[in-house]
Amino acid sequence: MKRFARTLLVVAFAAAPFVPVALADDAANEALVKRFYDALNTRNYDGLGEFMAADFVDHNAPPGVPPGLEGLKLGLKQFLILSSDVQISNGPIVVKDNYVTVWDTIRGTNNGDFMGMKATNKPFEFHALDLWLIKDGKLAEGWHVEDQLSLLMQIGALGGPK
Repeated sequence: MKRFARTLLVVAFAAAPFVPVALADDAANEALVKRFYDALNTRNYDGLGEFMAADFVDHNAPPGVPPGLEGLKLGLKQFLILSSDVQISNGPIVVKDNYVTVWDTIRGTNNGDFMGMKATNKPFEFHALDLWLIKDGKLAEGWHVEDQLSLLMQIGALGGPK
């Protein structure tokens, strides 16, 4: 029994250095994704290059938006023009290997023309789900689904509350 306990102790100490590395990678990946949302909330589009790959792949890019980081910036600007006070807050964040999944809440006031519609000055709140792939310490690919139907109803583009 003592021999088993000693063996277990040796194995535990040998594995100990590897555990914090995995946790540190998870924490670093989560922090990297949070930097993206901080940049959006402050409209720091030029700062995105610090933590996003130049050849970033947006798997849900709007039609006509060019590929890469510059295309992502353009798509974000086209979307965020709907509100000068829009803020994105993160709900649960799940990190698995090099993937980070984020549940977002997006709030603001529709005070900018959006997709050919005049501003209505109506408040909105909707949700999005984002999945990020991290390679070489940068955001390399992204998938996202937004509840745009809820957004359009709230700002009066599709009926909705008056």
